[in-house]
Amino acid sequence: MLQQKDAAGIDYIEHAIAINPDHLISGCELIYAFLKQQGQIEAANVYQKRAQNHYELVLRARQERSTISHTNEFQPHGLPADAVQELCEQLSGYEQIKEAYLVRKVVNYFPEKPFYVLGVKRHHPWHKLNLSHLDTELLNKLVAEIQLAGQVYVLILNDLNDENGYNQKIGKIIGKIEGAPIYRR
Repeated sequence: MLQQKDAAGIDYIEHAIAINPDHLISGCELIYAFLKQQGQIEAANVYQKRAQNHYELVLRARQERSTISHTNEFQPHGLPADAVQELCEQLSGYEQIKEAYLVRKVVNYFPEKPFYVLGVKRHHPWHKLNLSHLDTELLNKLVAEIQLAGQVYVLILNDLNDENGYNQKIGKIIGKIEGAPIYRR
């Protein structure tokens, strides 16, 4: 509609944004271009500013979700039993995993979009001394292969590469959260 110079298209874009806020930036860009083309510079600038503000929030959310620390706040994952069962079935395909914990990190930006933390403990055979590369391989496979609705941060809780013990500290914290232990071999 906007391509045909019909301003009624703005309402449709606004409705699409209301249904799915992930379309806010692209929707505002379309409306901005249309209004600017129509000579409505002030109205166009409102949409440009709205898109910029949302983009800044997206960047803050990415930053907030880029790391996990023992100082973060965690809560129960809140997933239905069938979703947890499906995740456990996926985890059962990794024979080196002996335990898994799932929680949700408390986030300030877009809290309606869950950010899960999946912590796994791997089995370290006593007869193999240097397994640190295997921890990295397992982590990379889990990140690439695990499917869960929502964003997931995966960490090996007993990672041999974790010289400062940060993952173990996180493991102790999330292990105490109700419903966090989801898998044991």
